[in-house]
Amino acid sequence: MRFTIITGPGRCGSSALTQFFINSKKYRVDSSGFNPSMRAGHESYYSIVANSLLYSSKQTQATKSLGIGKIFHLYGTSDIVKSPTFFYLDTYPEWQDTLSYDGGIQVILLKRDPSEIFNSVKKIKSKDWDNLTEDKLNQLWEENVNTLKKHSIPYITLEYPKFTKDSNYLYNNLKKLDLGNWKYTPEEITDLMNITFY
Repeated sequence: MRFTIITGPGRCGSSALTQFFINSKKYRVDSSGFNPSMRAGHESYYSIVANSLLYSSKQTQATKSLGIGKIFHLYGTSDIVKSPTFFYLDTYPEWQDTLSYDGGIQVILLKRDPSEIFNSVKKIKSKDWDNLTEDKLNQLWEENVNTLKKHSIPYITLEYPKFTKDSNYLYNNLKKLDLGNWKYTPEEITDLMNITFY
């Protein structure tokens, strides 16, 4: 399978989708755990570190090498990672180039109506969103899609909460990915959804 990245702006079901793959017991998922009170988690710590190093405004060859080293570490220990830092830092080309020798990456880009995202943010009272607007999220979305297309990186988009409720929608989109040896059936997807989302 291709190394798989789950990302989005946040508050768009990325933690739920990551849990879905964890519950499948088919993949190595790099996860730092889940916070029930925030209804968030499963962040890939090493992905955050790698993206921060690769995006650094004071980047040197040394910091770039450290970032690439984190990518290789994850590739050796994981099949799937989840982090919003991909969405905000747009570091897909570096990951694709680093792992191109073995097929590169594929991306699951999650989407939710921006007004619903900000309604969710109000409930958790997070200051991380103070400098973001609906227009900014839309702009970042377009930049992500343009980058993925420009570098010929395979990706799918999943709308939240639709993918948690519509088994055919999730099944048909997952079929577009290279998920290795898991030849899942629609029934398996429905069962996993029931375990994970309800």
